Amino acid sequence: FCLGAAAGAAAAPTPQQAEQLGHQAYRYGFPLLEALRVRAEETSVRCPDGMGNSPVNSFSNARGFARPEDRTVVAPNTDTLYSIAHLDLGRGPIVLKHPDMGKRYFVFELVDPYTNVIGYIGTRKTGSAAGRYAISWTHKAGPKPADVKGTIRSQYRRVWMIGRTLAKNLVNKDTGEV
Repeated sequence: FCLGAAAGAAAAPTPQQAEQLGHQAYRYGFPLLEALRVRAEETSVRCPDGMGNSPVNSFSNARGFARPEDRTVVAPNTDTLYSIAHLDLGRGPIVLKHPDMGKRYFVFELVDPYTNVIGYIGTRKTGSAAGRYAISWTHKAGPKPADVKGTIRSQYRRVWMIGRTLAKNLVNKDTGEV
């Protein structure tokens, strides 16, 4: 009895082809693994901790500016306050509500598991007036929530929301707190 390649089966890749396939697999898989790493690190708390960590589907608002040693993400801005949320859209849309931001610049960036931006809510895209926006999974959209100005749809169940609010000139010089 002989176990050989079936008729018509693909030949084994050459070393060069195997190396090329390895590079492609890395480019495909690395963003997913990095997103899982960040998600696990930032959602491993029972309640928001004021440093960017909070349970799934809740916000953590940083109380101060990022420091040079803060490296959950590569290079955070140093004049910006961050609000971080990891969303699970499996139970239906999540609504983001924000107050009138006046002249203050802000943006909520929504990122898929591959770290591609799927939408923005903020000064440049939706304006600074108070608003309510739905974020929904295309596979489980459900009814549109009432009184929303718009909907951002994700083809992925999990979305990373990174809020940035420009806050230079708001620092208490004595405490460093905003």
